[in-house]
Amino acid sequence: MADNSQPADAQLRNGSDLCLACGMCCDGTLFSNARLTRPQKNGAVSLGMRVVDRTDEDGGSTLWFELPCHLHIEGRCSIYDQWRPDICGDYTCGVLDAYLDGSRSLDECVQIVGDVRANAVEAHAAIAAESGGKPPTAPEMLAIAAMDVYRRRYFNKRDKQHSVPD
Repeated sequence: MADNSQPADAQLRNGSDLCLACGMCCDGTLFSNARLTRPQKNGAVSLGMRVVDRTDEDGGSTLWFELPCHLHIEGRCSIYDQWRPDICGDYTCGVLDAYLDGSRSLDECVQIVGDVRANAVEAHAAIAAESGGKPPTAPEMLAIAAMDVYRRRYFNKRDKQHSVPD
């Protein structure tokens, strides 16, 4: 007998519909890098990922690949059904978690994604202005700050599983 304790749409949620509408964890919008484990390094290199292996003062190392991922093409992972680093399949953002637990609808989540994308466009314009030798204007700085607020509120998680320090 089917479990009817959840609404029908919640029973069908696996998140792929939201992830396919977003992809910002892969396209460089939200993060500049994603962690790798040591055993995954050679596989990531063989896929052409830009892998960075940084040793700290204590002799430990942090391993990651740079984003945007060149394998994220037209909003999709081009190697989704093949081997890819664990983080690629394991990462979930706050927006996805809220969708999966039913606290936000798909429409609400897609709206958040759209708002973040709009702020990212404004932030990129500010960065382009800065690279032209002039400082960003106050509205451009606000766009950068708004992007950071959205990123922290909806996409970053307390366990920092995805990103390493810039």
